[in-house]
Amino acid sequence: MANIKAAKKDIKRNARNRSRNLSNKTQMKSAIKAAYAAIESKDANQLTIVRNTLSIIDKSVSKGILNKNTAARTKSKLALANNKGATTPAPVTATKKAAPKKAAAKKAPATTTKKAAPKKPAATTAKKAAPKKAAAKKAPAAAKS
Repeated sequence: MANIKAAKKDIKRNARNRSRNLSNKTQMKSAIKAAYAAIESKDANQLTIVRNTLSIIDKSVSKGILNKNTAARTKSKLALANNKGATTPAPVTATKKAAPKKAAAKKAPATTTKKAAPKKPAATTAKKAAPKKAAAKKAPAAAKS
């Protein structure tokens, strides 16, 4: 048993959070089982049940009960089962379409026609010479002391 007051509070808080997390996890698992049962029996409310189950899974991720990759895997399996056993096709969600390949082919020649930038003349070499002179001046100063 903890002796420090803060540690005792931590024990109470952890017990409270554990019971809440177990309750949410149980609700999620029951919803997943109900969704699979609805898919198997081809229930009339199948789509609604699956959508509610996906929502419950997302909520458990936002509450920190379930890892996001675990949730994604579970949702994917559920959606796959729903799409295989569904009597009506799943609704299509809006997605971004990839750019056509023809547009990319037109852009490629445009990049090859650019002229190379002219080389800078001896301005950069003058900057390199200046530090050498400064270093030469510092050496005699160090020798004096």
